[in-house]
Amino acid sequence: MTLDAIVENMPKERQTLLFSATQTKAIKDLVRLSLKNPEYVAVHADSKDATPTKLVQNFMVVEHEHKINTIYSFIKTHIKSKTIIFLSTCKQVRFYHEMFCRLRPGIPLMALQGKQKQMKRLAIFTKFADTQHAILFATDIAARGLDFPSVNWVVQADCPDDVQTYIHRAGRTARLHNAGKALLVLTPPEVKMIEALEEARIPLEEVHVNTERMHDLKNVLAQQLTKDPELKVVAQKALVSYLRSYHLQKNKAVFNMEVLQEHVDELALSMGLPNAPNIKFGKQKEKGEKGEKGEKKAKKEKIVMDVDSDDSEDDGGEDFLSIKRKNHHLEGAAAEESSEDDEPLPAKPPSKRAKTSRVTKIASGEKLVFDEEGTAMTQLEKFTKSSKMEEADGKLKHNPAEIDTHLEGIKSRMVERDVVDKAAHATRIKQKHRDLKAKLKKRRAEDDDDGGGQVAVLGGGSDVEDDADSGSGESESDEGDSDEDSDDVGDLEDQEALAMKMLAGRN
Repeated sequence: MTLDAIVENMPKERQTLLFSATQTKAIKDLVRLSLKNPEYVAVHADSKDATPTKLVQNFMVVEHEHKINTIYSFIKTHIKSKTIIFLSTCKQVRFYHEMFCRLRPGIPLMALQGKQKQMKRLAIFTKFADTQHAILFATDIAARGLDFPSVNWVVQADCPDDVQTYIHRAGRTARLHNAGKALLVLTPPEVKMIEALEEARIPLEEVHVNTERMHDLKNVLAQQLTKDPELKVVAQKALVSYLRSYHLQKNKAVFNMEVLQEHVDELALSMGLPNAPNIKFGKQKEKGEKGEKGEKKAKKEKIVMDVDSDDSEDDGGEDFLSIKRKNHHLEGAAAEESSEDDEPLPAKPPSKRAKTSRVTKIASGEKLVFDEEGTAMTQLEKFTKSSKMEEADGKLKHNPAEIDTHLEGIKSRMVERDVVDKAAHATRIKQKHRDLKAKLKKRRAEDDDDGGGQVAVLGGGSDVEDDADSGSGESESDEGDSDEDSDDVGDLEDQEALAMKMLAGRN
């Protein structure tokens, strides 16, 4: 191990000090690192409570569907405080932050979670540390090793995994000689966590919600999700990630998934969703249970879970949460060969059932194609039909003569088409040049009309006007060439010189 290598290179005569925020079995195992007569020093080893005396710790019990209303009401009543609100998953942090920012509670809101880049997390940490009044939504990434100064409240909106997680979260406030408050929000099945905390010498006092100051956000959140479909997707992912995190907890006595399943619809409505996402709770099949087929199905279910799962890693248990896969309704063998684990869709009435053509009797895994008439067939059937393959002795054999004739016909048609395309392209280029020359002629004629007007006033210049008009007419009707363009330009120059002489004679 790395520690063994470090100890081997250290001097034999030394003083070794090991520091840890919590005492665990892994820390006790480090005594083997050549420690002689080790002394254990703990901050609260002899004290009555395992937490600081200036830390006021409370808990409240609310239903799952009232949790988001409780958190928002707490924020509205503590806008002059500096608070950290801990949630279970990154997607929950994102949803709460984005949703509450739209509701504008009157206090700066920030979010800190593991999916953010390191530089962004550092910027949020610095901003929150320098702010006097703010709310920080965070996962357990902010529960250890971060020293936020002057934190007034630590709210654990989701039940911690164990006692040590609770201590680390609550330790963000009441640091050193400062005072602080901690609030633990529990649902009725999670009240058993209080017994574990009391056994660890953590005193908690129950408080109740003031119903007069409670805000009901169900309709407001539903309106926000209706306006912003992207936020609705964030809400759905947040709900799925919370259920998955709840399902993967090891302490099933505290995290009772059966009770939570009964409140999933109410929990979805409280987040503004019209209904809960279509999810199911199953068990991953072990390899070899049903041979290769069972292993493939287990892998397929695992992939589905990875797409919609939260950022937290799977603990390797047998249970997992997955999104239900919707089967397409097929008749006959195609429906039978669909996933056996998925629940089949209810059969539609015969009058409303979509018409299918030769969908039955198709082998599993073959690609289905359609001809010009809309008839379904496999790729092999289509290739046989187009190539005019002959069946003999149970095997398909090519006819070289017909294939060569077919290829020669295709080649000749491609050559003919190439000639036609080249001719059409040349015609387009010529027409483009003609249009360009016509535009130049017209522009010159307009410029000459401006000078020709003065000549007409001075000397009657009807010929000049006629020539200019005829020149413009030629530019519109005649195809024109370079020789005619040069003649027209010379005539116009002579007419301008004559007009200037007449003007000089009068003066």
